[in-house]
Amino acid sequence: MPRPGSNCALFKSPPRILNNIDYVDSFRMIVYQFNSDGNWAKWNEWSYCSASCGDGFQTRVRFCGDPAPEDGGMDCAGFAVQNKTCSAPLLCPDCNRVCDRGTLNKECTKCTCEDHKITIIVTDTTGNPLEDAQIYKLGHYDMLGKSNRHGEFRLKSICSNGDNQLLVTREGYNPEHVWPEVKEKPKEAYGSVSLKVLTPPAISRLPEAK
Repeated sequence: MPRPGSNCALFKSPPRILNNIDYVDSFRMIVYQFNSDGNWAKWNEWSYCSASCGDGFQTRVRFCGDPAPEDGGMDCAGFAVQNKTCSAPLLCPDCNRVCDRGTLNKECTKCTCEDHKITIIVTDTTGNPLEDAQIYKLGHYDMLGKSNRHGEFRLKSICSNGDNQLLVTREGYNPEHVWPEVKEKPKEAYGSVSLKVLTPPAISRLPEAK
């Protein structure tokens, strides 16, 4: 209020901030609003490949909410969705596939050679045979078989052309790849692999406080 004896004049109170958003001038009673533009949040993880065989695509999204636009602020610039191509580990059935060797199987997924044989020997790094090692053909989910108590695994009907990359795994050991090679007989291929014991990560113990 004006002090006693002073000229009668309009008194302007100091401006104040309400909720950090609205700026109020009590003399003119005008409210100023501060806009808040939007900002992108982090991208989500990529989705699984859309294809179970052959080529497909993956998608990831992000949201304009870190923060979201307020009071007429600008939306986020750019795209909310991204796509990229991906390849599934399995080949799609193709009954028009031409086999360099052997014949196409009834599922139209691979070429087979009925009179061929592949032998794999699985050992540890000291040369001891490993039983129950699992053998897979690279790019296929189905297990081909397991090694016997002599660490030996025999596989028939797979063309022994030296192009078959196999994956060998066993619980407690690091997985390894092996390429069977044709040696003396053209219809037989051999391979051997040594698996290393899986070493758990070392944990350093901090000294106890005294």
